[in-house]
Amino acid sequence: MKKIVLLLFTGLTAIAADAQMSATQYFDGNDMQPAPYTLDSGNVWQVGPPQKTIFNAPASTPNVLITDTVNACAVNANASVVFPLNQPPPVGIMAIQWKQKFHIDSAADYAFVEYTIDNGVTWQNCFNNPYVYNFYGYDSSTVDQTMLAFTGVDTNWRDIWLCFDASYLIQFTTTFQTRFRIVTDSVSNGREGWMIDNFNQHLTIFHTAGKDNQAEYLRVYPTPSTGIVNIEAQKLQEYHIIEGIELLSVDGKLLKRYGVSPTKFWIDLSEYPNGTYFLRVITNKKTETHKVILQR
Repeated sequence: MKKIVLLLFTGLTAIAADAQMSATQYFDGNDMQPAPYTLDSGNVWQVGPPQKTIFNAPASTPNVLITDTVNACAVNANASVVFPLNQPPPVGIMAIQWKQKFHIDSAADYAFVEYTIDNGVTWQNCFNNPYVYNFYGYDSSTVDQTMLAFTGVDTNWRDIWLCFDASYLIQFTTTFQTRFRIVTDSVSNGREGWMIDNFNQHLTIFHTAGKDNQAEYLRVYPTPSTGIVNIEAQKLQEYHIIEGIELLSVDGKLLKRYGVSPTKFWIDLSEYPNGTYFLRVITNKKTETHKVILQR
């Protein structure tokens, strides 16, 4: 009975935290919070009812965020909309979630999803990024793996999830932002652009509830590896962060050091020759060293 009560308390605490940390933006008026996002100054991105041939209905009425509510997507565009971060807690997974459709020229126009931890001084792509906990919900066939962006046509409403480790994000509360950026070429084929609706940020403590609990504190795999090495620490219901990772040669020479990282992370060793290496992983709980064999 005590265990059941504890689990119930934990669940209710998580729900309360989720409600406190949520920020919802459906672009429909009453739900809009003060200065919830910043549009580019070129009027490419607009908020309103979609009135195009294909993009003619929102996910929730009446409005959407769209690259022009009436006209075709602009040519020679490089236009962005930026969302600040809602205050994350020190525990759990911070989910940034939205619905989208896009209708752009394949391998000519691109829809980027990016983030910054330094208030826009530098931007990082969310695709194939070790600092992103998870990014899913889209049709992978519409992702250009060279540009790391959406391209082509997907006119189904997709429920997209972009997840970050809250313990990692909390240090960037005032400087973290997400950006949706569309880049088009000089040819207009009447494409209708990019449409986004039902944007929200929320804590999802249950995001990892279905994952198997790993017995060991740290998993470092695979070994042998052809280049990518995954590092995963146990999921703890408290502040938990990797404070540093050191790549060492077999004779103990420091080859590379990685700074503060989420507890689900990966590194790429493809720049190094085949052989044996060691990874010293330093978290705020303990330090472990693991042998890794690089073998192509």
